[in-house]
Amino acid sequence: MSEDSIFNYTLMMSLLTLVAVLAVSAVAIPVSTAVKLLYTFEDSSFLENIAVRANGHLLLTTVAGPRVYTIDPASTKPTPSVLVELNATIATGVLGITEYAPDRFAFVAGRYDRRHGQLKARHYLPHVGFANGLITLPKLPGTVMLSDSTRGALWTVNVHTGAVRRVAQVDEFLPSNPSGPAPLGINGIRTYGSDLYFVNMNLQRFCRVPIHADGRLAGNVTILATPLTELGQVSFDDFAVDYKGTAWVATPFDSLDAVLPSGKVMVAASGLNPIPQPQTAGPTSAAFGRGSKKQEPALAITSLAAPVSNVVSSIYKFDNGAFLESIETRSNGHLVFTSISQPRVYNIDPTSPNPTPIILVEFNTSVATSISGLTEYAA
Repeated sequence: MSEDSIFNYTLMMSLLTLVAVLAVSAVAIPVSTAVKLLYTFEDSSFLENIAVRANGHLLLTTVAGPRVYTIDPASTKPTPSVLVELNATIATGVLGITEYAPDRFAFVAGRYDRRHGQLKARHYLPHVGFANGLITLPKLPGTVMLSDSTRGALWTVNVHTGAVRRVAQVDEFLPSNPSGPAPLGINGIRTYGSDLYFVNMNLQRFCRVPIHADGRLAGNVTILATPLTELGQVSFDDFAVDYKGTAWVATPFDSLDAVLPSGKVMVAASGLNPIPQPQTAGPTSAAFGRGSKKQEPALAITSLAAPVSNVVSSIYKFDNGAFLESIETRSNGHLVFTSISQPRVYNIDPTSPNPTPIILVEFNTSVATSISGLTEYAA
């Protein structure tokens, strides 16, 4: 596919590791001293999406310019640099990005603007309305699938031939008001096994639907979760899915949620807004680390704030190597959970004003290096 057809978006990001994240239902775990600020963009870079290279470096897209940034989160002083910049006559912003072959990335770009209160997009993709999320179909080499937020559709694109095909269009993908000022239906998309997970931003839903290898739907849509409105959440944005099928969802305006395969929603972390204040954007996307055992359980999250005069993007890093595996509830309401990266069992009190995990059990590494399943066999 030509450079005109596939392009990127820049987004704000932070790097989080999954620590005490599955532990609390409807309780926000504040970002602690384990979170390190990597970098803050202060030039109106509206960060949108993120991908991770095999070497652990991050690729960031932005809707504020036709650029893709790269940054090494393991550097002593992480500093982004422009990796790709398209001519402004081709695109004004970049959104979804995906790795379609080893260290080869495709991205969607277009000319995006607001006129007369309407969000408009122009692409070099025939019949596509608003290209947004982008993933690779694992069983079709060289084929990517994008979400069309305004027309409620899924399209596949062959990156070698440029062939574009609509593979699905259903009501569950549509925005709530197609003629409204921000008609954004299906947004972030990810695959897990033979299922497609997706967010409908306007309808405030996180959903799952089985698909065929070529992206066509193989069954009905299941609504798994909605935002925790009691905590002020109003929508879901982009997300990452771990190896167990748990989705880690960016939730404007301040937090990251964990949506379990059962549909249960738990707040993973809060305080992810660079400039905490009401009605600012907050987290926009997430992606798991790569490159080493320390980086793989880490979660990269883009986050932004939108003050009156500017847009501020920040990148954070959460430096703890725990990768949570199983969770149980004790009779006193406390939660206990295990880690597959360390031989530990943690305990946390979700009713505490500042829920903090403590190590309940720790084995010698000569006995075990990780703990998986957990169950209560007696009182």
